[in-house]
Amino acid sequence: MQIPFFEHTVKSLRGLISDERVPLSSIAGMIRHDPGLYLSMINGLCLASNKCEVKTALQAISLVGAQGVERNIIQHDMLLDREYMPLWCYSVLAGEIAVLINNKANIEEEEEIVYFSASLPIIGMLFMLIEKAQYKRVYEFLLMLPVEDRVFIEQRLFKTTNIELLAKNFSAAAVYKDIISLITAVIADDGSRRPLIDQPAKLSLAYETFQLFYLMETAGAGARAILFPSVVEAQEKFRELCKRYFTIAESEVEELLAEALERLNAVSKLYNVEDAAIYCTSSAEEIKQTAMQFLTRTPELSTELERISAAVREEKNILICGERGTGKRLLAAALYYQADNPRRLKPYVTFHCDTSEDLLERDLFGSRSGYHNLQKHKGALEFANGGTILLKDVDRMPEYLQERIIEIYSSGKFFKSGDKHPQDLDIRFILTSKNNLPEAANEESSLAKLLACLSPEAIKIPALRERRQDIEFIADSIISKYGLNLKDDVLVLGLKELYEKEEFPGNLKDLKKLLFYIAAKHSLKS
Repeated sequence: MQIPFFEHTVKSLRGLISDERVPLSSIAGMIRHDPGLYLSMINGLCLASNKCEVKTALQAISLVGAQGVERNIIQHDMLLDREYMPLWCYSVLAGEIAVLINNKANIEEEEEIVYFSASLPIIGMLFMLIEKAQYKRVYEFLLMLPVEDRVFIEQRLFKTTNIELLAKNFSAAAVYKDIISLITAVIADDGSRRPLIDQPAKLSLAYETFQLFYLMETAGAGARAILFPSVVEAQEKFRELCKRYFTIAESEVEELLAEALERLNAVSKLYNVEDAAIYCTSSAEEIKQTAMQFLTRTPELSTELERISAAVREEKNILICGERGTGKRLLAAALYYQADNPRRLKPYVTFHCDTSEDLLERDLFGSRSGYHNLQKHKGALEFANGGTILLKDVDRMPEYLQERIIEIYSSGKFFKSGDKHPQDLDIRFILTSKNNLPEAANEESSLAKLLACLSPEAIKIPALRERRQDIEFIADSIISKYGLNLKDDVLVLGLKELYEKEEFPGNLKDLKKLLFYIAAKHSLKS
């Protein structure tokens, strides 16, 4: 199956190819900005010779020359115009983010492999555009979603998925086929995620595949965070994955996204599409959320929210429990942004506790320059001082760090790692957990002692299936926020029936996925 190229990249490349003074490395550098052309080059060579292991565009050009690139372009008649700029911007952003992360994490020596690996989900979507003509009407919806949610919707609408077509039509080097095999192993046809087997040892052949898979997922979340800043969960996921898989501190994440956006702007100038790229990223400056609300029509939950809101006014610490996807992060942000919060104009920092122990301590407390060869690092407590810190999944934090929080909260002072001079601590804590901590914490555990020390006002957010009267209310806000075309009277009646009978085991995630599916289905029929 042929795969489409982007019209603006092909046009610029043809001008370069005709100039004998342009080195092949420059041509290869531009080919990577067109994932379809990149795949066509390395796929074609691998199909021509079963022994050929071409991994990069530069290797391909070294074998076929600039004339080979030109022949590839001339023989191709499927070009995507500016209507598809969101796909191109997503691909470039994912590639550039992957390279930036690789520069910090040293996963792969060959930058082109990193860049192309991050483009694999977009290549799957390019195949879908060819295989299913109506896909063009829904691809922008799907770009807002993680890969597993795209698969869920594609399977129901088209009876195939971008991952299935990617695996079917990919003949290039083993390094990429191994990543695709891992994607297929992790993401089921129904969009559910299967647990990964234990990560292989660093010296094993499979280790690189796992790292490039994590890099692909992380870069995709970063691309969504820039292109669709209203999709707050993409920003949260990007922070979490950067920290969990690549030990990148949360304090570095916004700088990384800003640099990726600058790189996209620079790349778009190469192809004279700055205006289209700026249009696609016009909302990127909204990455920081300015206000949030947690609303309910459930009387019991309303009463609880009033109690917790009063606790914020009194500057008490807060504990929020609830199943995955019930809105714990949203409630935490809403409490911070409430108008009468005394710390509303002070810093607000989120901190994921369910990540690598190697990074947790430095990222939380910071470090002085030179300590254990570390650079001077400003930790989350220092960033949040005077304001509020959200400790997500606090029960996943190692016991020794829970004990250190007890110590610093009791003393009102904290030390950076390796520092002899303490800093005053003035922070309000918001803690979250998927478990009901007041009931689950063992009385003798450090977690129970931490709760006793912080004395937080606790609230449990019920699952959606336990507060049915909120589902339509929340769904309407999702429909409005993402501009989903679901206002038709017949559709609304059908949705109300679903709100009454669906279990929504993933809570808000499943509700949102369902609404996107119905909106995409409606777009195909309208």
